[in-house]
Amino acid sequence: MVSILNSRNLIYWWVFLTSFIFLQQPTHDVAQRFFRDNARFKQESFPFSLAGGLTGWIDDRAKQIVSTFSFDPNVVVIQIQGVKILDGFRVGLILILLLLILAFRFYSRAVDSPAIYDDILALLICFFVYHLVAQTFKVIKFLPNAKGVSLGDQMIAERSTWVWVLVVVVLLMVLGGKGWTDAKVFWKGLIELFSVWLFLIPEDAAKAFAALLDTLANFGSVLSNRDNVSWAIVWASIGLLLALRRLYTAQPAGGGGGGKPAAKPAGGGAGGGGLLKRLGGK
Repeated sequence: MVSILNSRNLIYWWVFLTSFIFLQQPTHDVAQRFFRDNARFKQESFPFSLAGGLTGWIDDRAKQIVSTFSFDPNVVVIQIQGVKILDGFRVGLILILLLLILAFRFYSRAVDSPAIYDDILALLICFFVYHLVAQTFKVIKFLPNAKGVSLGDQMIAERSTWVWVLVVVVLLMVLGGKGWTDAKVFWKGLIELFSVWLFLIPEDAAKAFAALLDTLANFGSVLSNRDNVSWAIVWASIGLLLALRRLYTAQPAGGGGGGKPAAKPAGGGAGGGGLLKRLGGK
C-alpha cells in the first residue's frame, strides 16, 4: 500500500479522479444499467447459482469432521487441585484459533504467488476452515442469541459473514503483511475479495459497486460545477504540484536510480581506458 499511495504515485490517483469530470454520465449509466438493473446478478443466475451447492457441500464435509470430535464442556481434560484448566469447550476454542491462524497464513502466502490457482485453492481452504469454525461454534453453542441460535448457526446461514471474514483477512494482510509494500499483493487481495463477494452474494456486491461508480461520477460533477470554482482551483493546483514533483523526482532512463552505481562501460577501465589501450597497441 505504501508503493501505491507514495508521493510519486499520487499524480496517477489525481488523474484517475479528475477523469470523471468527462465520464460522469457514462459512469452513471454503467452503474444503473449494468449493475443495478441487470438480471445477470440474481442469485438464481449462472454462475452464482452454483454458490448454494458449493457452500452446502463444504458445510456437509465440515460437519462430518467436527462430529467426530467431542467438545462437551462437562468433559474435563486438565484439572489441577480441583480447578478446571481445560475442558471440551476450551479445546474447541483452541482448535478454532489454530485453524484461523493456519488459514490466514496459507492465504497470505498464496497471494504472494503469481499463479492464480494458488489463490483459488487458498480461498477454498479458507472457506472450508470457515465452515469448520462455524460447525465447532455450533457444537459448543458459542454465544447463543435470545432464540438459542448459536453464532455457528448464524455463520452458516449468512453468506455475507464469510465475506466479512475475508475482509478482515485482507486488511490484516495489507496492514501486517506484504500488501503494505507490494502493490501486486494489495490489488490481488482486493480483486479476490470482490470476486468472492460477487459469487456468494451477487446482488449486494453489484449494488455496492454501482454505489462506488456513482460516488466517482458525483466527484467529477462537483469539480465541474460552476458553484465550486474555488474547490476546482484548489484541486487543479494540487494536480499541478504533484505533476511538477513527479517530473522533478523522475529517474533518467537506463539506470542511475535507487542509489545503485552505474554500470561500467564494456572494455575495461574507467573513462574509456580500454579503447585507448587498443588504439595504442596498433
